[in-house]
Amino acid sequence: MEEKRIHAAVIGCGLWGDVHMRAYSGYSGSELAAVCDLDEEKARKAGEKHRCRWTADPEAVFQDPRIHAVSITTPDFAHGELVMRAAKAGKHILCEKPLSTDTGEARRMVEEAKKNQVLLMVDFHNRWNPAPLEAWRIINTGGFGRPLCVAGHLANTLFVPRQLLSWSSKSGPEWFLFPHLIDLVTWFLGAKPVEVYAFGSKEILPAMGIDAYDSIQAMVRYPEASASVSTCWILPESFPSLVDFRVHLFGTKGKIDLTLDRQGIEFSGEKYAWPFVLGQQDAHGVSIGFAEQPIRHFVDCLLSGRTPVCTGEDGLINTATIRAILDSVKSGRTEKVQ
Repeated sequence: MEEKRIHAAVIGCGLWGDVHMRAYSGYSGSELAAVCDLDEEKARKAGEKHRCRWTADPEAVFQDPRIHAVSITTPDFAHGELVMRAAKAGKHILCEKPLSTDTGEARRMVEEAKKNQVLLMVDFHNRWNPAPLEAWRIINTGGFGRPLCVAGHLANTLFVPRQLLSWSSKSGPEWFLFPHLIDLVTWFLGAKPVEVYAFGSKEILPAMGIDAYDSIQAMVRYPEASASVSTCWILPESFPSLVDFRVHLFGTKGKIDLTLDRQGIEFSGEKYAWPFVLGQQDAHGVSIGFAEQPIRHFVDCLLSGRTPVCTGEDGLINTATIRAILDSVKSGRTEKVQ
């Protein structure tokens, strides 16, 4: 692009929307031009906090010729229409994971971006997480050999579905957590998944009035490797971290173990805790951490014309894999990844 700075807007003023706002406003290559949320009060507070325009109408963002790019940070089930409207308006798009909760819709989103010649990137931010990034480098430098199998687990405590999210019944660990884990596994293996076989349980959360899976476990077959992946939303709140995140990789020449919930600090007070510190921190007035890196990468790609690390096609593969897992849970059979 000719502009030396990208004027960006953020649609969705929740917790992760604020990460995008801070990334755009604190980066030399971008400017936070506007924020938007259907909740007018949330939009106003975000606009005042980040000193930018605010609106409760997404169309005001799409029709603003001064805005080059849009981050879609709404709940996971509400990405599709906004992404396609942004693409039709000629805006470049950074979409939070998952790209969509429907494979057909995800395919249409990718096609709409191509049709309108706009960049579509999905924010799989764990590709910038230091430990997974190093694992990927090890795998791709030859010392690990050929990947054979992966075992991964990503879970949240009950705090997430019961208190953090007001829309838990419209989501579940499969859409809130699996996108991270499935993307890492697929990225590590460097191949598209072929088929899945999965199990799921609904007992604890439905009894609490939340229509969501307690847990899901799946076997995912790739052309030359396999993965066992699991997720759940029912960890007790006494667990020291908000997340339980482990990945083990086995290759023909080595093994890699990732413990991503313990980040080098332990705290004993009213509760024993493992503070999450690598994603984002305020370092004496400057925001640092891997959570903002993919957003800056998105800006850099727009300025230089590069293809992003996480493309719309990656988002489509991710959605198709999780949808196949859910189909297998319901059918009790092996399902192809469409």
